[in-house]
Amino acid sequence: MCGRYTLHDKVLVKSQFGVDIIPDYNICPQKKVFTLNNNLVPCQMSWGYRAFWSKYPPNIINARVETINGKPSFISSERCIFVANGYFEWKVTKYTKVPYYHYLKDKLMFFAGIYNDKKECCIVTRPSDKRNSFVHSRQPCILQEKDFDCWLNKRYCTGNASSYDLLFYEVSKKVNSVINNDKSNISKLT
Repeated sequence: MCGRYTLHDKVLVKSQFGVDIIPDYNICPQKKVFTLNNNLVPCQMSWGYRAFWSKYPPNIINARVETINGKPSFISSERCIFVANGYFEWKVTKYTKVPYYHYLKDKLMFFAGIYNDKKECCIVTRPSDKRNSFVHSRQPCILQEKDFDCWLNKRYCTGNASSYDLLFYEVSKKVNSVINNDKSNISKLT
């Protein structure tokens, strides 16, 4: 499950998409997030998906790639792509939860996503690679740009092509609070 991520590299985002962003080191559910819609048009969506029949506020932040084509909640969804610099995942131990930051060196990260007609979206996840499964059993489906067409045209795509490049390390528990939103959230613990 991916419950927090970052998008902070203004230069990369501007050069690839022509969009100015405000750096965010603690993106959490219900925030407006930078995505590419099913036509690869940059847009803002709300992170948190509500099924078309639900009376409750949007609360689905992740969807399993193995079930999105069969679950009634996602029947009318469209595909999108989340743009990120990295994401946080927590390793659960007997006494605590330890946050880890996952990223790709010197490049943006793209997560497979889905959205509804209200521009509410969620990240699509898959089983974690063996290398980082000790942190958590699931991870976002990470897409390379060559995967975009496959994903957006609703063909099955696990998004594992970039995972061999995935780097990760332990970070401070200050990321647990959404009020902490600065570069120190991604500082490696020594």
